[in-house]
Amino acid sequence: MKQDRPVIFGGSGSQEFAKKVTKYLDLNLGKANCDPFPNGERMVRISTDVRERDVFVILSTCPPNINDKLMELLIWGDALKRANVQRLTAVIPYFGYARQDRKATGRTPISARLVCDLLEAAGFDRVLTMDLHAEQIQGFFSHGVLLDHLHAGEIIGERVTDLNLPDLVALSPDLGNMKKLERYRMWWPENIDLAIIDKRRDARGKVSSVMGVIGDIEGKNVLMADDMISTAGTMKLGIEIAIEKGAAPNDDQGFYLFATHGEFVGKAIENLRHPKIKEICVTDTITVSNEVMRELPVKVLSVAPLFARAIHRIHTGDSISELLLPRGKH
Repeated sequence: MKQDRPVIFGGSGSQEFAKKVTKYLDLNLGKANCDPFPNGERMVRISTDVRERDVFVILSTCPPNINDKLMELLIWGDALKRANVQRLTAVIPYFGYARQDRKATGRTPISARLVCDLLEAAGFDRVLTMDLHAEQIQGFFSHGVLLDHLHAGEIIGERVTDLNLPDLVALSPDLGNMKKLERYRMWWPENIDLAIIDKRRDARGKVSSVMGVIGDIEGKNVLMADDMISTAGTMKLGIEIAIEKGAAPNDDQGFYLFATHGEFVGKAIENLRHPKIKEICVTDTITVSNEVMRELPVKVLSVAPLFARAIHRIHTGDSISELLLPRGKH
């Protein structure tokens, strides 16, 4: 591979994020035109010389227009492969269709696997993403495509430390989320305890009953963290249960919500309009709408520096895993 510096492009909806990444790396953003044809079909016209270069395309396949963005990403892959790049990496901060990772009922697709097949067919050699909703998707690519999976533990941990809240407990909305919390917990102050809401689900996966809370949350501030906030129904239910069990009884106490990906779709704004919610932290893998920023106490944390460091390590052949552990635990 040439020892040139990498070439980085930003797709539709991810231009600002891509600019943050290139600024951190002291690079210029690659030039291309992604304007659609009058009939809506996508076209990518590349202006920057990419022959025999290490190329990265940054594009979150996120709302709105998930399907348009996915199609554009595939077209980026085809265009760049035909331009004879040396290696091509899809940088997908938010990986769309990650929730469709299995057949939940009969006669339904495994759409996440299909997306992986499409990315491979489009010519991508690697994929760099963050906090997949279903981690088994890492195994959906063939041996010909390498996947690097980042998480937002460091960024969330820094914010939790800055808040410096007394009597803070991390509450998992269900048992399935405990693995994520344990991973993030490495970056938090050691005095934060864990608690879990014990739910029962029916055959279709719907919550049928709540048995209680495992752990002590009475009289405490509550931290709730997940990989995404979509309609926020899970967060709303968790807050209601926690309040019933005595959490955050004082006016100066409350709930601090953290999520890597802030979709805020459906009834999310309605579900999160709660006087006890003090702060909602999400990252910039998805651009938060002006309406959400106006209606809710949202704080956006940037993961662009982390992606920039990962891109640099991929380009130089250095370890990515060292980015995923606190210093001193490598």
